[in-house]
Amino acid sequence: MDTSNRKKFIEFLARNKSAAEFFINHISEYSNILDMNFIDQHANKLHWFYLSKNKSLPWSEALIERYKDKWRWGEYGLSFNKSLPWSEALIERYADKWDWLYLTSATRKVFNSWTKQEIGAALERIRSAFGLPVSGKL
Repeated sequence: MDTSNRKKFIEFLARNKSAAEFFINHISEYSNILDMNFIDQHANKLHWFYLSKNKSLPWSEALIERYKDKWRWGEYGLSFNKSLPWSEALIERYADKWDWLYLTSATRKVFNSWTKQEIGAALERIRSAFGLPVSGKL
């Protein structure tokens, strides 16, 4: 698309609220060229629910921390985003923000790296701390 057509399309977006909302949502969720500088410059224009789902952002703990009050943490947000730099430390740092139900698929690679001994030690510690019954429910 040439520059003049893009300018016309930008003018179209300025006249059509539904198209403008679609554009903002789409760019927020799917753009693979957004970086920290762009997000800083346009933080109040982007849609944070869709940004939270974007798998192409340059995810880092610094990015997460910088906008920790803007992200959507729960269902279909950061808790569900497999592209975050998942680690035990990240999970612990934001323990009060995660939707624990949705962390399962996103964090699979973190816990798949644990050894049988580490899992056993964690299960024993959980049992002693919470009296974990045989069913596995606390």
